Amino acid sequence: EDAFVVGGSGLIEWRKGADLFMLLARHLQLTGRLADIWFVWVGHLEEIERVRMEQELAVTSLTGRVVFTGRKINPQD
Repeated sequence: EDAFVVGGSGLIEWRKGADLFMLLARHLQLTGRLADIWFVWVGHLEEIERVRMEQELAVTSLTGRVVFTGRKINPQD
């Protein structure tokens, strides 16, 4: 409830910068500035990208800190 949320939205692909989204989270993690910061991206995620993102999140210990929600009917919720 008191956390700072970094948001992203749109189709998850290279031109939308989802890789940079994760890179920023990793940078903050490595520099010790990730406390109370959460990353949430709302948007369609192809299966191959989902697998790649989940693997990268697991390797970097960012699972749960960076969330890709997938497509939402009402993304404002």
